[in-house]
Amino acid sequence: MSLQIDTADRILLDGQETGLGVFQGRSGTLVYTPESLSRKVNHEAHKMPHARYCLVVDRPDNNLPGRLEFEADVRELLASLSLKASNS
Repeated sequence: MSLQIDTADRILLDGQETGLGVFQGRSGTLVYTPESLSRKVNHEAHKMPHARYCLVVDRPDNNLPGRLEFEADVRELLASLSLKASNS
């Protein structure tokens, strides 16, 4: 698996920064683009296919999507963000 979450809650895929962060809270898993004043990017939350992911194991026993599904969904999100950026 090539998904990593660093100590600043930033998501890396294949060892590369994605520009996305992740937060686990009571209401679920939030994937977001962090605010960056230097890049003039506002904080933006991204809708994911599942409200909550188990980010501890690849395939959890508790019927939640695990790390493998989270990685696939993040890759899909990045592709849609790239497509959205190229169309604007």
